[in-house]
Amino acid sequence: MMKKTFKNKGFMMIEVLVATSIITVSILVAMAVAEKSVYVSRQAFHTSQAAFLLEEGAETVRIFRDNGWSNISGLTVSTNYYPAFSGNTWVLSTTSNPIAYWNFNETSGTTATDTSDFLPSHPATLINDPIWSTGIDGNSLLFNGSNTYASTSTSPIPTLSKFSISAWVNMSVNQSGWGSIVIKRDTYGLEVLNGFIYANIGNGTSSWINTVSAPLSAGVWHHVVQTYDGATNRLYVDGGAPVSGTGTLIDTANNLLIGSWNTTSEFFNGKIDEVRIYDRALTATEVTALHDSIVIAPDTISNAIGIFKRKVTIANVNRDNTTKDIVNSGGTPDSGTKLITVTVSWPEGGVIVTKTLQFYISDIFS
Repeated sequence: MMKKTFKNKGFMMIEVLVATSIITVSILVAMAVAEKSVYVSRQAFHTSQAAFLLEEGAETVRIFRDNGWSNISGLTVSTNYYPAFSGNTWVLSTTSNPIAYWNFNETSGTTATDTSDFLPSHPATLINDPIWSTGIDGNSLLFNGSNTYASTSTSPIPTLSKFSISAWVNMSVNQSGWGSIVIKRDTYGLEVLNGFIYANIGNGTSSWINTVSAPLSAGVWHHVVQTYDGATNRLYVDGGAPVSGTGTLIDTANNLLIGSWNTTSEFFNGKIDEVRIYDRALTATEVTALHDSIVIAPDTISNAIGIFKRKVTIANVNRDNTTKDIVNSGGTPDSGTKLITVTVSWPEGGVIVTKTLQFYISDIFS
């Protein structure tokens, strides 16, 4: 039987343990320094990216002004506008932030983060390991059509008077059975059957009103949106004109699911990405802008570190009656000058960081 000894190696056991401890501490210190360096690099990236987005947002407003003062004076005070690129032109869309947003840009784990600004947050728990995969924008979730799905504990829609659901889907096959995309069983949601997309409104007893599109091709990304304004249920596919039906909603206690009807049936076979839920019915123009924006992502820039969101607001300006200087109160409204605020925010260290750029813009045509 052989004995392992350290005597002939020039070290006693205690010396080996001490040396090992020193090496371990050195490695941990080096890792901590490297981690801090990465964090500082991320902060620098965030600052640089935010500065670019602020300047680009300001330039977008100036372009609007240069094309006619009515483009600025016609904006609604205190309304959030989101810069978007439509065709070859910048536009300021009023499409508000969703109340829940799962972009699936994680690369591992069993939870999909709700990246919307609204509270409470609605993280989605991944059941039976759907696969993190490439998406239409960043990553997506690949569901196997047999037992994988994602579930939220509560519905993010606070009221059933109106809502919108938006998602990008890429079907692996034109499955012959039902496959649920985003659903709250017996209440509302998007489904697929033989390549046909259904926007369903339930009345609590599984009586559905089905709005059906033309069949879609498997292996291709498609944008599907359901809107409900309290009476009319509309389905949009790839930013086109809607088809519609009518119905009345009755709420249920069922969870909101992504990729299945319930825990045992109607599983979606393919990829799902960029799931957004709004507490109002989007207009046709907003749906088209949402479809167009996902490819170039003008107001939500995704990267390996975080997501940047940008908005523009406008405020009226008053001037002193004598000096004509801009004043915070009193004076006379100046219809030829507006105060513009560009805001950029992003998640960092568990909090939302916000930076703003304010400037006055005037009518150069009068």
